[in-house]
Amino acid sequence: MPPAAALQAYALFGEALSLVQLAGFALTLLGVAIVQRIRLLRRSRLAE
Repeated sequence: MPPAAALQAYALFGEALSLVQLAGFALTLLGVAIVQRIRLLRRSRLAE
């Protein structure tokens, strides 16, 4: 289940989030943070 849909189901319907879903959220956020960090570093190197 996509993270946004799972969070909406939790907020609106009180559906429980499993440990696997929470781990998936954390992994997704970590991946996004890594990609954003790489982009920022590349952009700063190009500006030099």
